[in-house]
Amino acid sequence: MLKDVDYFKKWENEYRRHQKVDYRKNLQIFEALYCQAQALGKLKTEDFLERVLSKSKMVKALNQLTL
Repeated sequence: MLKDVDYFKKWENEYRRHQKVDYRKNLQIFEALYCQAQALGKLKTEDFLERVLSKSKMVKALNQLTL
């Protein structure tokens, strides 16, 4: 358990600020997870795009609140 949560939050924010986004790597991870979920029968292809778009809107909204 963390004793100094505020210190950790400051450190985490600073760490994130200095990390570069690797879109290619993130896309590869996403595609691998997507293929695995499809292989396991956990995704219905017809609603997938709709769910991704709605979640991306939610993520954008949350990111605006935290910045």
